[in-house]
Amino acid sequence: MTVLKGFGWGCKTDAEVAQLKALNLDWFYTWGDSPNLATPQPGVPEFVPMCYSGNADRLTRLPVTLAALNPAPTVLLGFNEPDLSGQAEMTTGEARRGWPYLEATGLRLGSPVTTSPNQWWMNRFMEDSTALHSPDLRIDFVTAHIYQNPHVGTFLAKIDALYDKWGKPVWVTETSVADWAAVGSSSYTTDQVRAYLAALWPELQTRPWLERFAWKTRSCTDPQMGTAALFHGDGCLTPVGELYASL
Repeated sequence: MTVLKGFGWGCKTDAEVAQLKALNLDWFYTWGDSPNLATPQPGVPEFVPMCYSGNADRLTRLPVTLAALNPAPTVLLGFNEPDLSGQAEMTTGEARRGWPYLEATGLRLGSPVTTSPNQWWMNRFMEDSTALHSPDLRIDFVTAHIYQNPHVGTFLAKIDALYDKWGKPVWVTETSVADWAAVGSSSYTTDQVRAYLAALWPELQTRPWLERFAWKTRSCTDPQMGTAALFHGDGCLTPVGELYASL
């Protein structure tokens, strides 16, 4: 099985759509339930919707919103970083109460995705769901965000632990090389990022339970993730972007 290559992107302008197409992707998402495209466009990969948070209006209108998508989606991603202030920001109880709305869509469901894998929020949500054996807490695959140093073994250990713990397919929906201690610029060079990504990609293909993978980008001038950026300021691909497009 080949890991499907994806990307999270706004797609709110023609320029962003052109950047999306330049990466030769299998799928993309926008952290929302809309692809932000007025009409389907040739060359745009599969769109995967997300129910970003447990907002009551968002949950109740979800069936209508998804029914309007063309082509019809087959997968739905769960809440985005509910453990983080400023993102979905939900307790595990709130997430569990909102989950039946996602299950009712009939789509294949990805778990809520936390700021890092195998941490307290995710463990509590998953353990509660497993213990209840309730059909309205169905979780078909586990999602993860992974930001770290350019060390292939560290990344693989994280996803292996996630699969070993839950025994479900895994999607990595955000990942990048990040230097969270950086002030002026990252201590990791573009060459290091490229070498890491080039070495990581074939390793991912050896794990049949890893279904999808999506690189996360920031501006080239970002002090923490700038050397891992996919696009220059003018929208053209960086060396890392060129490598990602070639995978």
